[in-house]
Amino acid sequence: MNRCYAACAALAGRMPALHSTPPAAVNRPEVRRYRARYLKGNKPVGHYSDIITVVTKP
Repeated sequence: MNRCYAACAALAGRMPALHSTPPAAVNRPEVRRYRARYLKGNKPVGHYSDIITVVTKP
């Protein structure tokens, strides 16, 4: 698996939030890690969530 890391920030106004970034390599599994933080009035509240790890399937 590719060990390339990238940072991405997004605001989700609805749930579920969908991540539609295409895979880094076609027909290869990929590890993606996500965490969230609540914003109130565009200001962070509390701490980041635990990191959730997802492995995609081609």
